[in-house]
Amino acid sequence: AGYYVKEFNADGLKNGVLYFFENRDKIEAMSEISKKLIKKFAWEASAEKIVNIYKKIKINE
Repeated sequence: AGYYVKEFNADGLKNGVLYFFENRDKIEAMSEISKKLIKKFAWEASAEKIVNIYKKIKINE
């Protein structure tokens, strides 16, 4: 979760800062979404998925 700004886009950056300044409640909401995404893509979760794939391949041999 975040606010995308194209490279070298000063107006876009300004608009993003103003948006969050005027909508402070969005910061907390996006923070919670980011925490969930971190858990989803954490190394442990990725490693577990890979191990499960290898187990399925081994079973199907």
